[in-house]
Amino acid sequence: FIKRHDPKTQLSLSYNYQNRPDYTRTIANINFGYSWIGYKNKNITHYINPIELYWVKILDFSEDFRRRIQNLYIKYSYEDQFLWVFSYDMVFNNQNVNVKRNFTYFWMNLETCGNLLDLIYLASGAQRDSESYKFLGVEFAQYVKADFDYRFYNIINGKNSIVYRAFFGIGLAYGNSTQGLPFVKRYFIGGANDIRAWQVRTIGPGSYSNTHRNYDQIADMKLMFNIEYRFTMVSFLQGALFVDAGNIWAIDKADNRAGALFKVSDFYKQIAVGT
Repeated sequence: FIKRHDPKTQLSLSYNYQNRPDYTRTIANINFGYSWIGYKNKNITHYINPIELYWVKILDFSEDFRRRIQNLYIKYSYEDQFLWVFSYDMVFNNQNVNVKRNFTYFWMNLETCGNLLDLIYLASGAQRDSESYKFLGVEFAQYVKADFDYRFYNIINGKNSIVYRAFFGIGLAYGNSTQGLPFVKRYFIGGANDIRAWQVRTIGPGSYSNTHRNYDQIADMKLMFNIEYRFTMVSFLQGALFVDAGNIWAIDKADNRAGALFKVSDFYKQIAVGT
């Protein structure tokens, strides 16, 4: 198995501290899992993370900010949260760095959260606190989520190439999650890696307009497309012409942000485009 699949054990720890005018937030994360390459297809790598824990803590909450989001669906995103995620990722990449040729990159992520904790609480006969179970005094998240990222690199020659990208992601909260996906797993769009004509987390969801602009615009689903022509201008300077398009949407009907819900009849009118 070692010779055929080159398996690895991976352990990562992270701590994120965010100090903003309206609140202070910390996000602690521990991730333990395994990776291995395919046997018949060496271009495929598999990843399984049975233990992916997040602890989100909100500190120094501004009362003015709290009042602004009190009646919005996203207020749950600014509460303490605990996540125990089980995830599987698959990456296909047939790039050969030594050969100038077309190649494809595809990433798929499937994950679920909270099911084991929910079963433990159910089996133990524990009582719910309000509408949900609490772990160490904090509501734990329960959801399923899937992401798909496809990229095709058309290498014209050593100085010119065209890159196509399509991304789709969706998450659905249920069970112990009474107010949708947790903040660290919600989708956002805009910024250097998405639609470059907008700043990060400033688009959507849908046609929703955030008048205050001081809280993140996040949602349950994301659709994005890019096409980019890359070329060498001079030996030390690269150029690119591109079109970015996409948006995020809510899928939970309880989301009360006007225009945020995904509707088949309207979503194409809400696509943001940047060139």
